[in-house]
Amino acid sequence: MTVELREVTNKAGLRAFARFPGTLYRGNPYWVPPLYNNVMKNFDPDENAAYEYSQSRQWLALRGGRVVGRVAAILSEGHRQRWNQVYMRFGWLDFIDDHEVSAALLGVVEDWAHVCACTAVHGPLGFTDMDQAGMLVEGFNEPSTMATIYNHPYYPAHLQALGYSKETDWVEYEITVPDKPDEKISRLAEIILRLEGLRLLKIHSKKEV
Repeated sequence: MTVELREVTNKAGLRAFARFPGTLYRGNPYWVPPLYNNVMKNFDPDENAAYEYSQSRQWLALRGGRVVGRVAAILSEGHRQRWNQVYMRFGWLDFIDDHEVSAALLGVVEDWAHVCACTAVHGPLGFTDMDQAGMLVEGFNEPSTMATIYNHPYYPAHLQALGYSKETDWVEYEITVPDKPDEKISRLAEIILRLEGLRLLKIHSKKEV
């Protein structure tokens, strides 16, 4: 069956967009699901201030009526002003292990990039540098974190087959928490608190959070 691309134009489509990874990564012990309401808010101009200088479109890939992939495209005026680059961003890219699906998703992003007279397409990226970014190329057997994107091992090969290349490596380190506090770090923390006039706030209830 051929791949059908459907643009997200309503709340029902956006819910399907937000929840597709839950199906794709079902049973994977290393994938940590996002807060789905946060995903929905990312694409709500009333909730996401980045829409003041950005445009975005989202698509679902379907085969036989079943969602098999998703992608978002973002045109950021903020990026153009900061870096003097008219680039189209892509993000929230997820797909089954099928090259026809990944090609269709990146193809629709590239089509919009041509319409917008962009000179390149890059990602995975969000609206801003505070959003999750990048694609996992190793460490697939480690739990994902809030700061980074988790993806299946076949993702990088799909993008390489479509002509995309890696621009840079980001390295994430794991720090083992010691059994007891390090005296040097504890003394340094006390000095910083005193010099900066800071205090630690202890949370005692959900209401305080």
